[in-house]
Amino acid sequence: MLINGTTEAAFEQVRAAFAENFAHRGETGGALCVTVGGRVVVDLWGGWMSRSAAERWRPDTLVNFFSVGKGLMALLAARLAGDRRLDVDAAVTRYWPEFGAAGKEAITVRHLLTHQAGLPAIRRTLPPGAMLNWRLMTSELAGHPPWWPPGTAHGYHVNTFGFLSARCFGARLA
Repeated sequence: MLINGTTEAAFEQVRAAFAENFAHRGETGGALCVTVGGRVVVDLWGGWMSRSAAERWRPDTLVNFFSVGKGLMALLAARLAGDRRLDVDAAVTRYWPEFGAAGKEAITVRHLLTHQAGLPAIRRTLPPGAMLNWRLMTSELAGHPPWWPPGTAHGYHVNTFGFLSARCFGARLA
């Protein structure tokens, strides 16, 4: 498999592991970029954009990585909490005042992170493309009542987690 890109000498094992994904783990295509101290030390891409092998993976190939973002947001929340810049037991309104409407005053950051906020989706039909509209989605979620009393049940917040968590504590990353 053709692997493109660069790897600093100290990170050649990363290149080997990346290639291993194609050779022995059935990977079709992918990319990896690693920075250390603000410097790019690995920038690799290879394989195909689809199983049909019609088009090679490029360094600018776009990918929808679905729920991987949830783990990344949880990692960021843990880092912020460890630095005492985020209190996971605080009400979301501490960080996002507008969120306190429609019976959501007591929802905590922990409820958001554990999918217990009662906001797995918006009940009304939204216009086409709404999921790509940050302002629309965060406004809808701020004004939307929870589906169940927060903290009493779990429901995978598949399409709302990113908006809820990023709006709640994303600004604290700066």
